[in-house]
Amino acid sequence: MKVLYIHQYFTTPRGAGGTRSYEQSVAMKAAGHEVTMLTSTAQLRPDEVPPGRGMIRRGRIDGINVIVLNVPYNQRMSYARRMLSFLRFMFLACWVVMTEPKPDLIYPSSTPLTVG
Repeated sequence: MKVLYIHQYFTTPRGAGGTRSYEQSVAMKAAGHEVTMLTSTAQLRPDEVPPGRGMIRRGRIDGINVIVLNVPYNQRMSYARRMLSFLRFMFLACWVVMTEPKPDLIYPSSTPLTVG
């Protein structure tokens, strides 16, 4: 099964934050599914972001296909900048979902609620 997993704040055990989406992706992959994580640059370490330019980058992290949207976010941003970050991710993610080959399952995970 081809799974598109959407989590704006995906991180690996090397990063800071919860790794629920990483662990679930690894488990799905071990069960024989093809997993693509659609995420942002917000929680990834700089060396985990696929190389290249532009708003959309593609690569692999620990065997997981990743589509990384260049959408920074941190708690020190003003309220307005954080809202713009959420909206930017939402619109870019919608673009990716509409232009990628159709997966068998789309699995959105929050936070934020705009991911759904």
